[in-house]
Amino acid sequence: SFVPENVTPAQFLADVQYLQSQGKKVLLSLGGQNGSLNLTTAAQKQAFITSMKAVVDQYNFDGFDLDIEGGTSLQLDNGDKDFTNPTTPKVQNLIAAAKDIIAYRKGQGKNCWLTMAPETYYVQTAYGSAYSPLVGAYLPIIYGLRNELTFIQPQYYNTGSVMALDNGVYNQATPDFIVSMSEMLLKGFPVSGTSLTFPALRQDQVAFGIPATASAAGGGYTTPANVKK
Repeated sequence: SFVPENVTPAQFLADVQYLQSQGKKVLLSLGGQNGSLNLTTAAQKQAFITSMKAVVDQYNFDGFDLDIEGGTSLQLDNGDKDFTNPTTPKVQNLIAAAKDIIAYRKGQGKNCWLTMAPETYYVQTAYGSAYSPLVGAYLPIIYGLRNELTFIQPQYYNTGSVMALDNGVYNQATPDFIVSMSEMLLKGFPVSGTSLTFPALRQDQVAFGIPATASAAGGGYTTPANVKK
């Protein structure tokens, strides 16, 4: 469900149209710190598709963002070890639903951006730790939607230290952390505990997310000087 805060639907739509008139994109972000998205059944998948199409049409959103952080929404079934061919129903359904919504909007002659904002635990950590029900749990979603993906901007905060391709361990809030974590998406990386390699994304598909202020995250605020470095 989506209900604009402190404005009428008509006022919100006018705001969206104003931003779009300036050449800006307005996306609907799904999930967040406390949000969940569990499409475990075919009925839930269809309800999600139907409601998303209605909301995107009503406000003419330019696309949507998958900011899934809750473990229950991402956790893979035991034995689901191949990110190129996931067997967990909620993962299969999410990928299929996203493809359906994007195809629907393109059928209307409109672009439909798809962005993602995963935590490193669900992506890069699968290099240094064995792929498991939660470690690397975003990989099948990224891989399954790689052709539809506009860009991914992993959260380089609230993450602690992570092993990179050179087998060095880097700490959040440093230039090397941003570079090394981004390099993993630009070059691809072997997935620990499997014989698979997560393939590189296109350069235009790779961005990164960092807190704008120290109070915006529990850890990982990066100073402007370090961002420039």
